[in-house]
This record gives sequence, C-alpha cells and structure tokens, in this order.
Amino acid sequence: MNRSLALALAIATALGNAACGKTEPPQQKATVQDVKKEAKELAASVNDLARQTKEAFVANAEKELADMNGKIEDLKSRASKAQGEAKVKLDQAVAQLERQRQNATEKLKAIKDASGDAWQDMRAGFTSAWEEMKKAYDTARES
Repeated sequence: MNRSLALALAIATALGNAACGKTEPPQQKATVQDVKKEAKELAASVNDLARQTKEAFVANAEKELADMNGKIEDLKSRASKAQGEAKVKLDQAVAQLERQRQNATEKLKAIKDASGDAWQDMRAGFTSAWEEMKKAYDTARES
C-alpha cells in the first residue's frame, strides 16, 4: 500500500511540475511484473484490513453479548423476587431474551467461522438479531 501511495505522489508531482512548465528526468517505466507485484501487495493490504475489521466487529459483538448476559441475569433476579403478573411477564421476557441471545450467539459464531468477505453478508443478520434483543430487553426492563 505504501508503494501505491508513493506511486500516486510521484504521478501528482509529475503532473504538478508539468503544469508549472518544469520537467523531471524520465523515470524507468513500470514492467508488467512491477504492476503485478503492486496489485498483489494492494490485495494483501485490503485482505488484512478486512480481517482486522472482522476481528474488531467480533470483539465488539462478544463484549455486547457479555454485557447482555449480565442484564439478563439481573432480570432473572428481579423475576425471582416478583410476584403475580409481574413475575409471569418477567419470566416470559427472560425466556424470550435467552432465545434471542442464543440466536445472536449462533449468528456470531457463523461470522467467526466465515471466510473472506462472506462475514459481511452475515453481519446484517447478526445486527438485526441484536437490535431485536435490545428492544426486548428495554421492554422487559421497563415492566
């Protein structure tokens, strides 16, 4: 990627000098091998960035799921102390949240196991499951 940047700067400098009437000494032309090498390096950089992005997404999702686990445990505690209809509602909410947590956990595992860019397609599914779980938690917390 640094070579690409250097190449872009060299082109910009040459264009700027040409516009000002300055001339640079002719540079060696790039060979097909040079271009192929640059393309491979750029592809490797893009793949590395995609891997880092996936790792960051997974790490953040794992942290959010761990936080949600604590919140579900708090609701379970509230449910154990509640009585009557409030207890029934909290027990139902906890059961729903546990199903949703399991669904989100499975989607996250699929993302972890995905290769290449396939994880990005799965990202929307996880995000949707996560948003539904957050809404369900907010509703349960308010009751």
